[in-house]
Amino acid sequence: MRAIASAETTLLRIIHATSTVDKRGICQRANAGFFSFDELPSLATQRVHLAGVSTWEFDMGFARGLKKRDHHLSADM
Repeated sequence: MRAIASAETTLLRIIHATSTVDKRGICQRANAGFFSFDELPSLATQRVHLAGVSTWEFDMGFARGLKKRDHHLSADM
């Protein structure tokens, strides 16, 4: 894991309206924005797993940039 400083962090609120764990809502309270490929330092590893908490953290351009650096990618989306 590598932390990159940000003026804001992504914050999600999970709402469990019932006792059924699969019935939940989600509300995004804050958004740090997309990862910037230019801010990403070089990585010593070949394998990179992208696991965002929202759909506004990385896009296909970011993934393609990692691929151009010869990283093997996997992602939770």
